[in-house]
Amino acid sequence: MNAHCTRLPAFVDGELPLEHHEGFRAHLVSCVACGVRFHDLLQADILGRLALAKAAPTHEATADSPAPWSVPFEPADVRVPPPRRGRPHWSHLGALALALALVGIGAARVPRDAPTP
Repeated sequence: MNAHCTRLPAFVDGELPLEHHEGFRAHLVSCVACGVRFHDLLQADILGRLALAKAAPTHEATADSPAPWSVPFEPADVRVPPPRRGRPHWSHLGALALALALVGIGAARVPRDAPTP
């Protein structure tokens, strides 16, 4: 386990700084353990979101809420960076690398018959 492995939860939660994303994605391709754990964390996140979406509203959510603000919120000087273009989503490459690694390990473990003279 190295420093990249400890950053996996931060990457999944979107808390890892952008300057560390490329290095971490490269690590995901090369580390099978992190690739499997990354997949598991993503599945847990999706299942949690689905459970929250299907859950019945709580008493606090259905109670009378306070009146909305009288003045709408207007951010003063917020600059949104333009969307990044031309970069593919690397999760497919990581899944492919993981699948190829598993096939290679399986092929290496298959006993080979000795050639008959």
